[in-house]
Amino acid sequence: MRSEPADPDACAPSALAAFVTDIALSLAVHRGRSAALVWPEHEPTGLLDALASAARKATGTVPAGPEADELAGLLHTALGGGSDPVRAHYATSPPVPPGELLLVPLARGCDCRVTSAVRPPLRLRLRKGDVLYVPESSALDVVPGRPAPCPLLVLALPGGAHQSCASPSAIVAATSAVRAASSAANLSAS
Repeated sequence: MRSEPADPDACAPSALAAFVTDIALSLAVHRGRSAALVWPEHEPTGLLDALASAARKATGTVPAGPEADELAGLLHTALGGGSDPVRAHYATSPPVPPGELLLVPLARGCDCRVTSAVRPPLRLRLRKGDVLYVPESSALDVVPGRPAPCPLLVLALPGGAHQSCASPSAIVAATSAVRAASSAANLSAS
């Protein structure tokens, strides 16, 4: 018998782990090389809406609150850990801070342009839940939304392009451990 979470808006840890796995597997291929757009197959129910609610209260670019800690922590683990954490920020209007980052529109969407010295500019429209990876060697411009700006989650990755990314098998192993712990917790709660 399957048990449902007590709070329907709460994000199931296994769904969050799957979301992070989708992102981390893309980073295993693209990190430090080129921009990449990830359409995660698994979007945790309620996660983006909870983050969007908090982001709408922000002005400019500000550190995210504890509602983003689990996502940032799991992403840090999936990328191989290390001493520097993944830092989460909300941005309600451009500019987005420079550096190696992931950009996630939390509502509606936004238009972006990624420029690099070695590739032609990449223009794209991100929708809610899309994840754009921007390497440190590229610049990101976000076009302000009309009639209102799109709340954004910006995840600054540690170590820059010289940081090695965990292998796909290490990423799957790290997120599988989180899923197993989540399943055990759900079984004991039911």
